[in-house]
Amino acid sequence: MKRILLAMILVTALSCRADQDAPAETNSVAGIWKMEKTSTVSGADLTTVFSEYLPDDCKQKSTYEFTQDGKYIVKDYNSIGLECVHVAETKSDTYHPAENKLFIDTTEPKVLELTASRLVVIVEDDYNYNGDGISDYLKYIFRK
Repeated sequence: MKRILLAMILVTALSCRADQDAPAETNSVAGIWKMEKTSTVSGADLTTVFSEYLPDDCKQKSTYEFTQDGKYIVKDYNSIGLECVHVAETKSDTYHPAENKLFIDTTEPKVLELTASRLVVIVEDDYNYNGDGISDYLKYIFRK
């Protein structure tokens, strides 16, 4: 009986250790993300950076959550004048890993990178920052 109990404890301990060592699932956007940086990039090559924005103290309070049941919950904070203004909203989302696309209501950001702790998406902006006639893009980098 002691051998069976010892074997069960050993199997349980090893399986818990294996779970800790296993790589995190990287094909899921589920979780709570914080903005690390936003860049404006050229629509012509998607790499030329026109500007970068690092979140200020107010923006750092923001969270962007993707739930398992298809909800995108934004708790957004923005500096307006001297105030830190909070806006919350919930939208529907779907992630298609085969297409590297997120569908958030009517927006379709392309996923450039997704790991257990980093999410990089790019979305077309409605503005042409460098005047070349091609709409430019916003690149968002998030961390868990």
